[in-house]
Amino acid sequence: MRILHERALPDLAGNIKCGNSLIGPDFFNGRQLSLLDDDERYRINVFDWRDRKHGFGSILATGGFDAVIGNPPYGAFADEHQVKYYRKNFESATGSCDSFAIFVDQGSLLLRPGGIFGMILQSAFVSSPSMSRLREVMISRFRPLAFASLPYDVFAAYVDTVIVVAERLRKNQSLRDLRRAIVSLSAFPPRFQVRTATDFLAVEKTADAAKWVRGARNEFLVTLSDAERRVVDKLNGIGAKFSDIADIQRGVTPFQTLATRPPGAWQAFNGTVRRYKLRIGRAAFIRYDDSLAEYKPPRYFTGPRLLLRELVSRQFRLQAVYVDGKFVTNKSMQSLLVVVSDYNPLYLLGLLNSRLLSWYFLAVHSVARRDDFPKIVLKQSRELPFRTIAFNSRKDKARHDRMVELVEAMLSLNENLSAARTPHDKTVIERQISATDRQIDHLVYDLYGLTDEEIAVVDEAVR
Repeated sequence: MRILHERALPDLAGNIKCGNSLIGPDFFNGRQLSLLDDDERYRINVFDWRDRKHGFGSILATGGFDAVIGNPPYGAFADEHQVKYYRKNFESATGSCDSFAIFVDQGSLLLRPGGIFGMILQSAFVSSPSMSRLREVMISRFRPLAFASLPYDVFAAYVDTVIVVAERLRKNQSLRDLRRAIVSLSAFPPRFQVRTATDFLAVEKTADAAKWVRGARNEFLVTLSDAERRVVDKLNGIGAKFSDIADIQRGVTPFQTLATRPPGAWQAFNGTVRRYKLRIGRAAFIRYDDSLAEYKPPRYFTGPRLLLRELVSRQFRLQAVYVDGKFVTNKSMQSLLVVVSDYNPLYLLGLLNSRLLSWYFLAVHSVARRDDFPKIVLKQSRELPFRTIAFNSRKDKARHDRMVELVEAMLSLNENLSAARTPHDKTVIERQISATDRQIDHLVYDLYGLTDEEIAVVDEAVR
């Protein structure tokens, strides 16, 4: 009967603590405690990790925890005093001081060298420019072991998330110091529904994370195998960006349209853009002058130009079209004005609408894989790799001219498709469009110098 008087499980009272994971007692340094009411002290609830009685001082004194796991809050409220404290105590606390980034920072500080870190984080951190500092913190402290990019609707909150597992590096060592860092990647296709743990194995691939951080870039390419990364590197090494050839700017804000045209108003674009298709929509007008909060000069709304829709298509393709009419667009449209006169705008249009550049955008930017409203923002459009033409080379100029010819055909075919009256006529034109689209894709592969093996990598990924 003695067993009935013994504890079946160890006492966990010393393992479970309640307090603010991010804010220590030094939060009150320099502040008059008499000015703080009980509600504020209770809300802040400072926690001293190094206190041996009320914290975990004995563990931290021996090097830190063996493992830190969590699902931190995203975008949690912080008042001005908390933000000031975060900026003083955490390297990742830049920009908006998003709470999940601070939790990653704190988690890394609590681990012993060789300890394991595991958290569910917002997937945007792997490539978003605003999260560059967090990535640098992780590069300086972790060897990545696994990334699992989860489908959009895994959680009821509908937030794009990624599971991150990493090993804490020893002091004064960083990911950039490692020759190799093999990482397991699970990247589910858009709209995939995870049902069992074996689904992760079905999409698993590996990559060398040490190669992500060589050079100036620090994006975590958590959906790419090494073979896919090599294609990305080839495109990044092409030597030019779209911003070198085109002036790219989005439309105006606010965009309050009118049904009738008052004096001085401009036509407002009220339609949609698809690949090689323009639908003008119903007549609308806008008061367009420099009193607009985000005014853009008239050159972006007149004359020959390309329109790139920020919203990526349901097929996860970039969507651009050629226009030359006079109308104002809103911030969901980007205008591209060719500033190097040698180039025909249709050459740029063929590149933008190609399978290769859509694949590149999806590969490099995690936001492009979102299942709700994936977008290409202005900075990303400007940084797309651009294949320049050596116009003094007959062969290269012929490629440029061939692209222009194919794109002209695509624009004409899409106009004919809109005017087709019978199912048979539509089918014939759709087949011609598909054939011309394939020719453009193959020309783009040739322009960017992809090998047969690299073409197979891209084609397999976008099927």
